[in-house]
Amino acid sequence: KAKTDAQKTAVTTYEATITDAVSTRRSANDSARTTYRTAVDGLLSDNTNAVNGQVTTFISSVTTAISDATTSCQTDSANGSQIHTTFQAALKSAKDTFQSTRANNPKLSDQIKALAQTRDTGIKTNDAAFQATASTARQTLQSALK
Repeated sequence: KAKTDAQKTAVTTYEATITDAVSTRRSANDSARTTYRTAVDGLLSDNTNAVNGQVTTFISSVTTAISDATTSCQTDSANGSQIHTTFQAALKSAKDTFQSTRANNPKLSDQIKALAQTRDTGIKTNDAAFQATASTARQTLQSALK
């Protein structure tokens, strides 16, 4: 349709504007996705490290209880019922401590939902900016081609 030099320039400008807008939107959306993924990976890593620490503490407490019970049995085997009661109390304490520390861990789903909302808002904003740029470029081109 472009017949005059001004119209050909308008078409070239339109193509460049749309290409730039597409590139800008892709970059911004990729950045939003990368930021989201990095944050989620960080949350998961922190949670894994916390749980691993809690499990290590639990295993250490159980190992200590077993070791203490074994030592007590070897040194004072006549007091078996007391040793058994102490051993059970130590295991219960280890279990209760583990469960209470696990219960205090942050819930990841709420944090991930907030990160996803931020990502989605960014993507919608980028798409709206692209649509506005494309609309303006289209109107400019249409008026040049009239």
